[in-house]
Amino acid sequence: HPHKREQILKYLTNDLEGQVRQTMDGIMETLKAAGASPKDVVHVFIFRARPRMGDIGKASAVVNSYFAPHNHKPTTTNLAVLELGEPEQLVEIQVVAVVD
Repeated sequence: HPHKREQILKYLTNDLEGQVRQTMDGIMETLKAAGASPKDVVHVFIFRARPRMGDIGKASAVVNSYFAPHNHKPTTTNLAVLELGEPEQLVEIQVVAVVD
């Protein structure tokens, strides 16, 4: 679904942890709309742009906080990349969920 850049940037935080939270909030909404729950997630891919020392732990801690209340810890791939879709974007997260 296309969005105008100005609309996206208006709500985008400029810190890694904030962007991870915003992204995970959107993922949780998408899971719910699909009839899935966090317990259905089997793998999480985290792509971090402009990585700094300690970022992997910060991003993982925020992501894990969304699964901890469900006593669930999906496998995770956490990668540093050169850039993402927008210059201000610090993180992209993809999840794989399996629903019976």
